Amino acid sequence: MNEAAPRPRRVWLTRLLLIFGVLTLVGLAISVSLFWAMTDWRTLTAAEAETRLTEALAAAGGSEPYLQVQADRTVVLRRDLEPPQPATVGRLHLLAWIPERSKMLEVRVPAWFVRLKSGPSFGLAALASEFADELGGAQPIQMEDLQRRGPGLLLDLPLDGGGRLLLWSEPTG
Repeated sequence: MNEAAPRPRRVWLTRLLLIFGVLTLVGLAISVSLFWAMTDWRTLTAAEAETRLTEALAAAGGSEPYLQVQADRTVVLRRDLEPPQPATVGRLHLLAWIPERSKMLEVRVPAWFVRLKSGPSFGLAALASEFADELGGAQPIQMEDLQRRGPGLLLDLPLDGGGRLLLWSEPTG
């Protein structure tokens, strides 16, 4: 007896599923490698953390933050800090000190990646899920707003327990 040849439709479906599986694994590998390249966890003493936060604040321009989180977790944009001709934002930096763990999280995200992953707006809590409780009620921020601000200090947020969250943007180049 001869075995029936597989139907062409089944062969194409199998190939399609195989290609989909391979592309999914490649996408996952790229995502994981980007995540590792963009984030850095360090164990620091309180003094080392304060030094790093001071350095980061100076690198961000040390001015007033563009985003201010109110007690009711609404975000107020300081439009008075928007320059007439801002430089293009190339990268966002997030620096967070978690004193109860003696850990500092640093995230460096290209602006194009934020635009790609979040569309026209993003939630501050999405940038650092570790701080979702502090930022959970904050409304989404438009990338256009950050671009109107240009490079500089975006957020300086004291956290419960002595922690601190800094967010700033850097120019392209």
